[in-house]
Amino acid sequence: MDANALQATPLSIFLTFILVVISISISYKEKLKLEKDIVIAAVRATVQLVIVGFVLREVFQLDNNWVTFAMIAVILLNAAWNSKQRGAAFDHSFLISLFALTLTTVGTLTLLVLIEAIKFQPSQIVPLAGTIAGNSMTAIGLSFSSLENLYHDNQEKILEKIALGATPRQASQSIIKKSISNGLIPIIDKARALGIVTFPGTMNGLLFAGVSPLIAVAYQIMIIFTQISTATLSSYLVTILSYPSLFTDRAELKNLPKEANNE
Repeated sequence: MDANALQATPLSIFLTFILVVISISISYKEKLKLEKDIVIAAVRATVQLVIVGFVLREVFQLDNNWVTFAMIAVILLNAAWNSKQRGAAFDHSFLISLFALTLTTVGTLTLLVLIEAIKFQPSQIVPLAGTIAGNSMTAIGLSFSSLENLYHDNQEKILEKIALGATPRQASQSIIKKSISNGLIPIIDKARALGIVTFPGTMNGLLFAGVSPLIAVAYQIMIIFTQISTATLSSYLVTILSYPSLFTDRAELKNLPKEANNE
């Protein structure tokens, strides 16, 4: 199939907005009060994607290493900022998120380039950087939220363990494990459904471009392996680096107000 034969015209995009209207109608009928949020989300996504489309066109045409690095930096900074919103209860949540995202994204891209699975060119590096960073961002957000909620719900148990002589790490061990596990739920569910329930974006894009299904599958397998790895490492890093900020220098658990838990 020739990729140039694909016809996503402004009219077809407008007509598919009917699907969004259906969502708005359901929200209104069931009094979900999500109509405004749905409209804002749809409009925002459209504007952002149009802007990104023009930017990527220029970046791909320039094919400049420094511009490619700059695009990766923008992706990482935005992902870290979004992750920070989930980690408001923790000290240095932005820097922790940025560290985890940079390590997993840059590390994975470097490995893929070295083994010649991809080439260092913007048309391959930038989209893959976004995919990896987005996957890590989801894992980080879930780990932050889970860590905060679990500490809030288990304050008495933690205090009891500390009173019996446990260190903050020992008192937090079960919560740390659960937070890391919760961060991995989406990618584990995604991996289980691949090829049976879903055909993910990378595979669809390659198939649309006329690439052999087996080649498309090979690339998708490679990507899901990297996503499992980056999600695990990201969840582990932010959890291990964040939980100490919930304790004082005297190993006393800080008080977590209930309103901080309403994320």
